[in-house]
Amino acid sequence: MVHRWQRRNVQFSICERIIEFLTLYTGKADVLLSFSREYIHRVFPFNSLLLYSYSKPLTMTKQKPEPNYLHALNKSSYVHGTTFHYLRTGKIPSMRAFYRIDIHKVYNRLIKEYGLTPDKVITSETYTPTMSRNRIYSAYLVVSDKITIAIYMSRQEVELFYSHDVDLKDLEQTESIIIDCVRKATAEKKINLITTDSSGNLETREFAVENLSGDISTLYNDDFAEFNESIIKNISDKKSQGIVLLHGIPGSGKSSYLRYLVGEVQKSFIYLPSNMADNLSQPSFLNFLTRHSNSVLIIEDAEDVLIQRRSGSRSAVANLLNLSDGLLADCLHIQVIATFNTEIAKIDSAFLRKGRILGRYCFQPLSVEKSNALLKQLNSSYITNTPMTLADIFNRKDPDFSKMQSIKEVGFVLNDQQEPYINPF
Repeated sequence: MVHRWQRRNVQFSICERIIEFLTLYTGKADVLLSFSREYIHRVFPFNSLLLYSYSKPLTMTKQKPEPNYLHALNKSSYVHGTTFHYLRTGKIPSMRAFYRIDIHKVYNRLIKEYGLTPDKVITSETYTPTMSRNRIYSAYLVVSDKITIAIYMSRQEVELFYSHDVDLKDLEQTESIIIDCVRKATAEKKINLITTDSSGNLETREFAVENLSGDISTLYNDDFAEFNESIIKNISDKKSQGIVLLHGIPGSGKSSYLRYLVGEVQKSFIYLPSNMADNLSQPSFLNFLTRHSNSVLIIEDAEDVLIQRRSGSRSAVANLLNLSDGLLADCLHIQVIATFNTEIAKIDSAFLRKGRILGRYCFQPLSVEKSNALLKQLNSSYITNTPMTLADIFNRKDPDFSKMQSIKEVGFVLNDQQEPYINPF
């Protein structure tokens, strides 16, 4: 007679490890596996945190049964690497994790090096109409009887599972292949956009940005140099935390400065849409942030996020305050750069507190002298007698739609009393 315990308030992976340990090392006959439509119940006869129920006795046989790989799936239908290796080999594996891996390179190289056939490769794929082919977001490679490899595309992570009796030469060879695929620093700078995979989990996708590194003194007024030096020093510090506020009129160079920072600072920059700030303290988002600690979050047009709490979003403000100077900041060491066009007086004063703010700068149009110097540098014969923004200087020949008269709307008048129907397309 055995007791069946269903999962309650205990991590499912912990239950799996306990079951595997008991099965392998204690030889207990009262270990049972049962199934439901939603997930697999791991069953064992103790632990007060789990719900008690009753089941029939289980008779253990000496003959090792054929492995049922369904056990390697958790309730989200993801393959569990540790369980999968155990069910293949009958041995609980050790594991080594590798980060910032060129995933496609390591995937193709391992298959080629070991001549892996399709039955040795398990993939999870997703499809969208914009893709020419299915996108692989995780893969499991059966390298040998003693080695299993898990590859996670969105996390740029590889996990190497191996049995304790593995040949060390084989292990070192596999490990060297993975290490050889670590992403190298490149001249092309990239920014990470937050997206979701097919299961709704947060991930990042890299996109190249225009490199604006080098001397940018000609793009900003004379008071900018001291601020720039301080900001680069602060956000380059691995233990730094806090918020940088960049504000000023549109076209004054805030986005250009962000491109410059991406090129100058050796950190991961993550673009955070302002409407996601409310979710910063959610467990799923915290899990995402822990994978990207010591990164820089960029929030453009952050007026709605930074506005005073009495009129704005309380949760968004509280989350950013905690992320810039709180327990969360101490754990993650993430810096936040927020840009906005509104007046600094409208921003919640808590963001301006010493110890929380790394710096702030108000971007203004270039002085007349600086504007003419930049125009000359761009081989323009135009001479201005008024300050100009960077947008005005670099796009001087383009029409200024902001100053154009109202344009007649194109549509169909239904009758004399109704407004025109504007074609939304």
